[in-house]
Amino acid sequence: MRRLQKVTRNRVEEIGISIFIAIACPASLFVLLWWSTSALAIYRVKEIPENIIIYVALLGLVLGILLDFLYLKELRARFYNIGVKFLIPLYIFWSAIALAFFMGMPFGNFVLGTLAGLYYGRRLYYQGSDQWFVGESVKKISLFAALVTGIESLFMGLLGLREQIVVELIQSTLGLDPVKIVGPIGIGLVIFVTLFVIWVQYLCTRVAIGIGFKIGNE
Repeated sequence: MRRLQKVTRNRVEEIGISIFIAIACPASLFVLLWWSTSALAIYRVKEIPENIIIYVALLGLVLGILLDFLYLKELRARFYNIGVKFLIPLYIFWSAIALAFFMGMPFGNFVLGTLAGLYYGRRLYYQGSDQWFVGESVKKISLFAALVTGIESLFMGLLGLREQIVVELIQSTLGLDPVKIVGPIGIGLVIFVTLFVIWVQYLCTRVAIGIGFKIGNE
């Protein structure tokens, strides 16, 4: 794997990166502190009043804005040189946010996986990677994004079988008996849909990586 080359990015890309970082930092810290304190309260690890949860979440928002103010230029300069060990948990975290935002539907994950593909395509371009390395990276990154989305979708699908409104929706659509829906047939249906979701996510990410890489070679 080659080190990133020092190249000049075009102004449009620089602006896009700046906007992304400016939004991502406050939003990520806001959600992270909000979910963390909420989890502590929900699972009774610690008694935390609701107003404190709000204050902590707002603190995350302020810290994110401060981070932008102090380090935006540095983060922008290192945007394509962020360590993979940091990117993996960050992607999983954002994927969970996307899933929650769309009420358990994978639409946000498809968008996130596509953006990740564009990012990695640009990253490979700035690395000056050869065709073999690009090909291997495309497979690994696409598979990773697809598996993350697939695992989350499978989990949400199985949970959904326990919801009466989901069972009624499947019953009205397919005409299946409710008892069968929550049994092997329902589980099989969830698995089938999950496999379809994995395929779509893999395709979206793979195509996006190719586009991101080719933009720099035109």
